[in-house]
Amino acid sequence: MTGAYIPISPSTPDRVSPHHSIPEILLFDVDNTIYPASSPMSSEISRRITLFVSEFLGVDIDEAGDLRRSGFLQYGTTLKWLEREKNFQDIESYLDVVHPPDVERFLPELPELKEMLRQLPMDKYILTNSTMEHSMRILEFYGIADCFRGIFDIRGNGMEGKPHQSAYARVLHAVGKNPGDILFMDDVHGYLDGFSSLGGRCLLIDQQMSHPAPLHPRIPGILDLPAFLFPSE
Repeated sequence: MTGAYIPISPSTPDRVSPHHSIPEILLFDVDNTIYPASSPMSSEISRRITLFVSEFLGVDIDEAGDLRRSGFLQYGTTLKWLEREKNFQDIESYLDVVHPPDVERFLPELPELKEMLRQLPMDKYILTNSTMEHSMRILEFYGIADCFRGIFDIRGNGMEGKPHQSAYARVLHAVGKNPGDILFMDDVHGYLDGFSSLGGRCLLIDQQMSHPAPLHPRIPGILDLPAFLFPSE
């Protein structure tokens, strides 16, 4: 795979709601959004990233964890921090190491997920700071790849992921919609802020509903999306 935007033939929705205020397009993050943040996948990716930083910089695990958290806050991704601050260049090795190939070990079963997505009438896309391969492994595990029209991954966005506006601009250009026509869902508040600054609509996925002073509406998990979109149904 090239990491570019990859179109997927979507399934046909079973119904179309007459609700006049619903967005035309649903844009989803993958990690901690498609599946719950409490799943082992989240901690496994974090463990792999911290170990990579530890080995690359020659520091212990605790220091690596502190450094990468600081870099993430400044640059949006650990990879961009390593590139900008640590002269890191072997991007593909990083992307390969930090995303586990055996996703089935770390993901919970979500038997309602596929039908829930199929029932939503909007076109659906993925915007992720991970790779196409990682995203597809997760979508295929849940049997939902055909629910999405396409995936915008970190390579396709020129390694400038969320919250850089270029990442959102590529989505807007590809789908041919205004930001206000799209509802973007992510578990990282800062990534939503980037899209919101363009006039986009945002929804925070906050499993514990504990995010301090959220600026965007929120739901505990993706299975709560229909109730958010169609509160009177």
